Amino acid sequence: MSRQPKRAKTSEPEPAAGATSEPDADAAKRPARLFSDLASHSDDAGAPRLLASLVAARKPKVFNDAIHGHLEIHAVCVAVVDSPEFQRLRKLKQLGPTEYVFPAAGHTRFSHSLGVSFLAGQFVERLAEQRNPPLNITPSDILCVKLAGLCHDLGHGPLSHTYEAFVKRARKGEKIAWQHEHASAALFRRVVDREGLLDGVFGAHGLVEQDVKFVQELIFGAPGDAPPGWVWAGRGADKAFLYEIVANHRNGIDVDKFDYFRRDAYHLNIPVSFDCDRLIMHARAIRAPAGAWTVAYAEKEVWNVYELFRTRFNLHKRAYQHRVTHAVESMLCD
Repeated sequence: MSRQPKRAKTSEPEPAAGATSEPDADAAKRPARLFSDLASHSDDAGAPRLLASLVAARKPKVFNDAIHGHLEIHAVCVAVVDSPEFQRLRKLKQLGPTEYVFPAAGHTRFSHSLGVSFLAGQFVERLAEQRNPPLNITPSDILCVKLAGLCHDLGHGPLSHTYEAFVKRARKGEKIAWQHEHASAALFRRVVDREGLLDGVFGAHGLVEQDVKFVQELIFGAPGDAPPGWVWAGRGADKAFLYEIVANHRNGIDVDKFDYFRRDAYHLNIPVSFDCDRLIMHARAIRAPAGAWTVAYAEKEVWNVYELFRTRFNLHKRAYQHRVTHAVESMLCD
């Protein structure tokens, strides 16, 4: 008959009188109970402040992206990423029916939006380093540009631009003023109001109501592209160059294209010779002859700008305007 080996003695202290070594079954429920108690005692002056501090205690998140590598997303942006409005972008195909021609082109607006926010942050932080002349870019300006890059496609429908074609075809003859940029700004406003972000993480990082409007205007790109009746009040003429980072309606060179050129080409297996990192490195803001501040690039980067537009032509010629893609889109819209 074999004997059971004796257990070695440990130096762990014995539990105190009245204590138990059994796991606490309610441990997992405590966070939910805390928020429930705060909600039930909303009349208590301390409860809203405690709830706001918990909301404001968000941390940055790191995403491993196939195009840009590891992206660190600011806590302010994480508050939007965690919303249902942003999470729905996981199901929206970036190139719509192009996937029927290029099977690997099934990437989503979710990854693209993260990439644009990352590049927007790199771009504005590069401009913030400019010393001659100084641009007086504030931390709030940087956060607003990152948020605009994150939310610029929030208003897209199923299959992205195919949905816009469907709306125009379904309501042919009507004057349709709807644009996905307007929907993006409206959804961003909805997230901010519903989640109380101005009293939470936004406020904790110095963002106020004017900054929320500024983010919406960055998504529009220019006063002429804002919804009817919109009063332009985000930033003054001395910071007009900030409106050219996410949606540049002056010459079309912006971080939205920087990301989707590289991302689409990667999934379409189409070569790209344009180098957006180098172009950002040589960007600066100057005062144009008309007096407005605008983004400019070093003269030696002219070849890089040529390559940007050549890449755009190649993507449209070989993928975006593919005859089968148009055929599938027509069938879907019908």
